[in-house]
Amino acid sequence: MEYQVIFIQSVLKDDIPKIKKSGINLETLYRSLKKLERNPYGSSRAKSGDLSNIRGMDWNKGYRVLFMVDDINKIVKIVSIDCHDEAYKKAKRRKQD
Repeated sequence: MEYQVIFIQSVLKDDIPKIKKSGINLETLYRSLKKLERNPYGSSRAKSGDLSNIRGMDWNKGYRVLFMVDDINKIVKIVSIDCHDEAYKKAKRRKQD
């Protein structure tokens, strides 16, 4: 069974529009997210410390996609998409959303 990829509201409201505005082609993002549907562990790494429940994958030379995996319900919840440092700051604030 495949996983369902969902976005928290902050990603839809803030992160995606920021990426669009910068001129980056979102098709590559959607292809990366398709990979998470099949196997969220394949191309991602577990984080540690206060982000120990977060996994991250590289995207588009310098961007990070940070997410949580719910294996019971087969859900991948995207919590942050941004440049490296900003993605982690956002994830720390948003991980409870």
